[in-house]
Amino acid sequence: ANARHNDDLSFNDLISSVIRLMATDGLFEIILPFNESKIFEELASSNNLFCIRRVFFKPKPDLEPNRIVSSFALTNQELVEKVITIETEKRYCFTPEYIDLAKDFYLKF
Repeated sequence: ANARHNDDLSFNDLISSVIRLMATDGLFEIILPFNESKIFEELASSNNLFCIRRVFFKPKPDLEPNRIVSSFALTNQELVEKVITIETEKRYCFTPEYIDLAKDFYLKF
């Protein structure tokens, strides 16, 4: 439950720790629900932690993204965005792009 909520580690605490610990050329990545990612990105930006990449995850082709993997750096760079659809129209029929991404972590692949 702690990993799925920010009750014990606020976004502000996480951002300040990232800024303090990250190497100058380092990269911090986080996966968040869509709405929370907007809040996190605004807080990060106000602390000079810049979003340089967003990968939007759509559950199915006809649905809006519900998760975002965001990458942050200490230097501002051109933002790169990508959309990955997890399943085809059929339940548990995963897209080739998602399989390629998750194959090292998901034993089913």
